[in-house]
Amino acid sequence: MKRTKPIRALEDRLAARRRRKPWLSFVLLTLVLVLWYKYWIPPAADWLWHAIYGKSVGWHGRAIAVPKDWYAAWPNGRPELHHFAVPLTRDATVAIRTGSEGRVAVTYDYFRAHSAEVAANSGFGIQTIRTFVRGPNQAFCIQGYNGAGMNEECAFTNADFALLVYGAPAAERDFDAIVRSVLQ
Repeated sequence: MKRTKPIRALEDRLAARRRRKPWLSFVLLTLVLVLWYKYWIPPAADWLWHAIYGKSVGWHGRAIAVPKDWYAAWPNGRPELHHFAVPLTRDATVAIRTGSEGRVAVTYDYFRAHSAEVAANSGFGIQTIRTFVRGPNQAFCIQGYNGAGMNEECAFTNADFALLVYGAPAAERDFDAIVRSVLQ
């Protein structure tokens, strides 16, 4: 009888250890999945998208660059660029505006002359006005910020559409590269 008591205590300790392992495994698995979701999926999805579709999309005879960490979708029959933040979320979007939308004519001269009205209609006050020049081609851009983030729109002398970026201000550097690609 004396021998069964220590064996039973050992069995109880082993059983308690087995009950704790699934919780520890679950916590570790959750941690690995979160890290995988945040740090592995965006670069893998970016690489895969660029391997399949390339580094630009065409629209009205212009090649629009799709920078690293961005992808293009085609809602309403025209390209829309989205930044990979983490999967299933977007922190910035570049949309194409055409003159057929009826909101605002996107011709360069009209946009430049009526930029204050365009900004007022969008709900963003103009905080920055920028002009990009590449040879004979120019882009005129207005930019503003509010609680929702950045809003910047550019019209081109060599294209019949405008680009509108909205979202995180960190996307501005990539948006500049996209604007320069249309100017080429």
